[in-house]
Amino acid sequence: MTSAENSAAATALASSNSSTATSNVTKNSECAGKEWSWGKDSSNAANYCVCARKPGYYGVASWLVWDCQSPWW
Repeated sequence: MTSAENSAAATALASSNSSTATSNVTKNSECAGKEWSWGKDSSNAANYCVCARKPGYYGVASWLVWDCQSPWW
């Protein structure tokens, strides 16, 4: 990753963006939105999800899947 990509990722993952997590999503499923979109874990309401690029890991053509975690901030 370049420093610009790192900076963009850090900005996208800031806790101030958690308010944009309005949709329930399924962990590790393909996300149709754009990279760094936020959602709420449909199996655990305490967790937040971010649409993240995971090349080849889940076998989806776009490589964009919902990565769900407990709040990291």
